[in-house]
Amino acid sequence: SLQRAFVHAYNAGVTTVVSAGNYTNELRTNRDLAVKPMYPACFNEPGIGPELVIGVASVDSTDVLSSFSNYGGGCIDIAAPGEGVPGTLYQSAELNQLQLYGGAWNGTSFASPMVAGAVALMKAVYPELTPAQAYTYLTRTADPIIAQNPTHAAQVGAGRLNIASAVALLTAEHPPGASTSTEQVSAVAPVPVVPTSAYRVVVGQDTGTDSVVRILRSTGEMEDEFHAFSESYGGSGISLTTGDTDGDGAQEII
Repeated sequence: SLQRAFVHAYNAGVTTVVSAGNYTNELRTNRDLAVKPMYPACFNEPGIGPELVIGVASVDSTDVLSSFSNYGGGCIDIAAPGEGVPGTLYQSAELNQLQLYGGAWNGTSFASPMVAGAVALMKAVYPELTPAQAYTYLTRTADPIIAQNPTHAAQVGAGRLNIASAVALLTAEHPPGASTSTEQVSAVAPVPVVPTSAYRVVVGQDTGTDSVVRILRSTGEMEDEFHAFSESYGGSGISLTTGDTDGDGAQEII
């Protein structure tokens, strides 16, 4: 299951950061994940706890919960800026927005990379950083935003991400070069060259279609296809990526 994949990633030392998700109904009202859970933000594994995944809500430039952001105690661990973020991508021609640098964009999908980037910076300082430690440093150093969100005091996590404080605290407690590992680091192993014929491309359906996932060979031939969800799925499309979540050397579809 998807949750087991996250458990494998956690046990392998991978910190997983996920977005809270945006409004999902025609009224465009916020969604309380404590009442109506969404996954993976609400995954919680016995013996691991909330550190399994770091759920991220979006706030505006004044630290107020974004009007589109989901929220919820037990699912949201931290908030981060998710409004007015420029993007380096081409948008769909159907939206008449073909440009190199688009935006500014809004969404929890722009807030969660802020937190993921903070984790990357902390890993650069302390490569042995575990998912539990990443969670602790992020939440310990988050700026309080209860005053700005009095009606969501227990629903937006520990506060708003403060990257500088998180990295500074980690650096103070784990100075660079003070590794606790007893293993000797040898020469970096060369990256194996993968033959072109071995490449696979994984694609998912866009909004307005069903949940079909297709695996294509580098030649363009389809190798396999399956439904990520039931065929009665509501047709809002899917988002996916690949990664070696369990450390077996093979890529899993997430």
